[in-house]
Amino acid sequence: MPETILIVEDELHLRELVHDELVENNYNVLTAENGATALKIIEEKMPDLVILDMKLPDISGTEILAAIRQYNTQVPVIICTAIPQPKLKTYYDRWANVVISKPADLDLLLKTVKELLDKYNQLRKI
Repeated sequence: MPETILIVEDELHLRELVHDELVENNYNVLTAENGATALKIIEEKMPDLVILDMKLPDISGTEILAAIRQYNTQVPVIICTAIPQPKLKTYYDRWANVVISKPADLDLLLKTVKELLDKYNQLRKI
């Protein structure tokens, strides 16, 4: 059964681009264009991995990170954002696995997704 990835991204073009790439690589992909939709998806069924933009129109990425960690402390989170990384250091160290700057390199994103899911799946077996 393919892993489920949630993309939280308010920019339609980027959301669709990442969605299509992940689907082509045999992942089940859910999308959220805002924080409220992301939180609803997270509450209903925690995905296996989250790709999260930090700057959303309604809820901050930090609030979504906190909600993810409230439900599951181990699920991998990739922050994909244009916010300079030094400003994210606290959140990255505490709640996220990787920060990728926009515009994201799709090959790097796919490689990171695979690596994090492999580690996460190993943890779930323990």
